[in-house]
Amino acid sequence: MTGRRAYGLLGGGAGLAGVGLIGAGLAFPLAEPAMSGPPLRPPSADFWLGTNALGQDLLTCVLVAAPGTMSLGLAAGVATVGVALLVAFAAVVLPPGIGRLILRGVDTLMALPALVPAMLVASLLRPGPGVLLLLLVAFAWPFQVRALAALMRRERSRESYRLARGFGAGAGYLLRRHLVPRMLPVLVALTIQDVRRAVMHAAGLAFLGLADPTVPNWGAMLAQALPLLHDPSALWLILAPAGALSLFIFSLFQIGLRLERWSHHALGGRLDPR
Repeated sequence: MTGRRAYGLLGGGAGLAGVGLIGAGLAFPLAEPAMSGPPLRPPSADFWLGTNALGQDLLTCVLVAAPGTMSLGLAAGVATVGVALLVAFAAVVLPPGIGRLILRGVDTLMALPALVPAMLVASLLRPGPGVLLLLLVAFAWPFQVRALAALMRRERSRESYRLARGFGAGAGYLLRRHLVPRMLPVLVALTIQDVRRAVMHAAGLAFLGLADPTVPNWGAMLAQALPLLHDPSALWLILAPAGALSLFIFSLFQIGLRLERWSHHALGGRLDPR
C-alpha cells in the first residue's frame, strides 16, 4: 500500500468514524463527565488524555462535546451553501435589474466585518445550538453567491438548459436537473469549506464565552485552559480539544476529496488521481 493510499484510507476511516459518532452522540448523548480523578493529571493508563481542573476525564469530555460541535458545523456548512445557491439562482434568472440589485446587496454584506456583528449578537444572546446555527449561516452565505452565480451563467448557456426552458420547464426543475448536477463538484468543495469555517467560528465563539455555556463544545474546553497556561499541566487541556478539531478538519478534507472525485465521475469526467 502506498503512503498516499494509506493517508487517504486513514482520513476516510476517521471521517466515517466521525459521522458515526455524530449520529450516536445525538441519538444517545453522554452524561456530563464525573469528577472521577485527581485534577490536572497528565495522560496515563487510567486517563488516556489526562484530566482537567475538576478531575474530569478529558477523553470523555472530548467525546461528550463531539456530536454537538461536529453536527453544528455540518448543518451550518450545508445550510450556508443552500442559501447562497438560492440567492445566486434568483440573481441569475430574475430580470437583469433585479439581479444586479441582489448582487449589489450581496457585495454590501461581504464588505461588512462578519465576525464582529456575530460576536456582538452572540454576546447579547448567548445562543444555544439553534440560534448559533442561524447566526453562522447568516454571516457566511454572501461569500459564496458571486462564484455560484458565475457558474450558473455558464451552465445556462448549455443547449440542454435552453431546450428544457423552451419546453416550459419551471425554475425548480431547471435548478434541480440542469444546474445543481453540473455544479456538484464545486458545491461539494464549497460545502466542505463552509463546514470547516463554521466549526472554527463556533469553537471561537465558545472559546470567547459567547455561546451557551451549558452546551459542550471543543472551543469551551480550550477556554478552560486559559487560566492555567503558566502551568505545564495546561498542555493536556489544550491538546485534547485542539487534536479533536484538527482530526475533524482533516477528515472533512478527505471526505470532500472523495466526494469531489465521485461527482466528477458521475458527470463523466476524470480527476487527477493525486
